Amino acid sequence: MNKKQIKNLLQQKAEKTQVKDCTNEILSKTHHTAVHGDVAVQNSGGAGAIALKRKPWLYMVCVALVLAITVAVIPWSTIFGKTPSGLAVGETEQVMSKEMIALGNLITTTADSQARFFSNDGEDGEGGGGGNGGENPNPPAPIGNGFLTGRDDLVKEINHYLLTGNALVEQDNIQLQLVENTDENYLEYKYKLTASYKDGKEYGISYVAYYNTVEESEEEVEIAGIIIIDETPYQFECEKETDGEEVELELKLITGENSYIIASNEIDTEETEFTITFYAFDIALNGATIEVETDGEDKKVTITVEDYIFSVSRTYKFFFRDEVIDCEYGFELPGFENENRFSIHVHKDKYTYLFGDSHSIDHDKIPGRRK
Repeated sequence: MNKKQIKNLLQQKAEKTQVKDCTNEILSKTHHTAVHGDVAVQNSGGAGAIALKRKPWLYMVCVALVLAITVAVIPWSTIFGKTPSGLAVGETEQVMSKEMIALGNLITTTADSQARFFSNDGEDGEGGGGGNGGENPNPPAPIGNGFLTGRDDLVKEINHYLLTGNALVEQDNIQLQLVENTDENYLEYKYKLTASYKDGKEYGISYVAYYNTVEESEEEVEIAGIIIIDETPYQFECEKETDGEEVELELKLITGENSYIIASNEIDTEETEFTITFYAFDIALNGATIEVETDGEDKKVTITVEDYIFSVSRTYKFFFRDEVIDCEYGFELPGFENENRFSIHVHKDKYTYLFGDSHSIDHDKIPGRRK
């Protein structure tokens, strides 16, 4: 429809529109003077009216104004679609985000390790076996080597889980954003979930998941997709089950052709428990259990590291207080048999492990990543 046709349509509408003159009715309720061209009507609450000559152009203006207002109040979403303001984050996303952070931290803290395992051709870590269509040729090594030989080994083992423990006792600092996915590289997935965390020193981490809902009911939810960790996509499968006040979510992250990590999360009203296990050829190699307890200002994380091949288990207890984390452990460290505690000082990019003899070891929160 061209401009001339629109103008004729407005004129026809205006000629057919009957506009009631409510001047007297309005003025009868107040004491005002109405001015129409050169004619003034003084109303003092009595009867009487002056018939005014109606002007066609005025009706055209009124109709145009009504049409403009109508267009203005039409929701823009009906014209341009949904805005990227975010979708409502449900219980599944809230629980899954913590496992994303735990697994993301676990994999990124192995970045300085040269150990790689179960590659496709079995030679020097070369080959496919990626998390997503062969894009991850060097899957991360399983955490732990069975036995600790000194403080350096102890610090490296703890560092895999410390930032995660910090995030779990400060869950209010975990930020989530769930949107309908529009990223061109991953259009096969409907949703995009970003999980971010900043500690008290403003050190930030962020991981992104793209996924689809496979099955959903009141008691069970199944989803599948990929998680981006250090710009590498890892395929994952996730299942959540609800039984009363207890929620259990299991996330399986594919790290190679024959290797994967399973993160299991059990939540009730009193505490949170995470279990992380490395598998190869469906055999559990090693892993860790992270228990989080908070009671007001008291924040405690218990981490138990287990090596199933060597039947070795080690338990650490962390007590968080502002910029210092106190740690206790109940096993004998070779060369330091009488030592069972130390403190960890939190800095912007690193932790300083301070032992009883004043010896200290610095370790990046995530190796090679400075903020």
